[in-house]
Amino acid sequence: MNEINKLDEIVKSGYSLNVSSTFDEILKYFKKTFLLNGLVGFILYAAFTIVLVLLLGILGINFDELQDNEVLINFLSSQNFLLYSTLAGFFIQVLIYPIYAGFIQLNRDIDTQDEVGIGNIFKIFSSKKYIHVLGFCILIFLLTNVPTVVAALLHFNFIGSIITYIISFLSILGLPLILFSNLNSLQALKYSAQLVVKNPGSIIAILLLSFLVAMSGIIACFVGVIFTIPVFFSTQFMLYKKIVGFEEDEIIFDVEKDNIF
Repeated sequence: MNEINKLDEIVKSGYSLNVSSTFDEILKYFKKTFLLNGLVGFILYAAFTIVLVLLLGILGINFDELQDNEVLINFLSSQNFLLYSTLAGFFIQVLIYPIYAGFIQLNRDIDTQDEVGIGNIFKIFSSKKYIHVLGFCILIFLLTNVPTVVAALLHFNFIGSIITYIISFLSILGLPLILFSNLNSLQALKYSAQLVVKNPGSIIAILLLSFLVAMSGIIACFVGVIFTIPVFFSTQFMLYKKIVGFEEDEIIFDVEKDNIF
């Protein structure tokens, strides 16, 4: 069946999600991928921290002065900071989104490949889907940041935050749809929103459970969050798998038999 026709049928007829069983499967894939995801995440975190420190130095920002709460508040509320943070956010997203997509793809690779490694996370850069992932990144950036900047300039920051949360929620299936249904960025956003609104309650419940797992990294050590945040990649993959599904019947990897824990 054509992917568009398949998605139209799902949107028309709806779908059901068992929160408990879906979350159980999310955890199984998360346990299989979190070490690879966490390692790459830690490397990226370290790299961006170094770049940020160098950038602040180039801009002549004094760290000692920022330790003063009043100076820090004034800096964070300045238009210069808003401009710099928006531009920095854009370039970071452009670099991160293909890797983000690779984290999601890694979960599918567990089903279809005998071995997976760090290279699986970066293979989107050489894929024909890269341009659509990049387009989706720019689209989401515009939809979230333009209203956020306008709201911040008008001193209604909470409105920008609400819009960001709504867009993030409605676009949760966007990258999986690009990766696995071969949609372009606009189609991915459209069908993601249509699918999400068909059963928002179950999706919110699953995301909340995933959030609790992600935040559990704070309990052991703040850096541990880098290793627990990837649960959201498994969540996006599993939501796609449960809602849209794959045509292949044969699964090489069995999460029940090949569980490393």
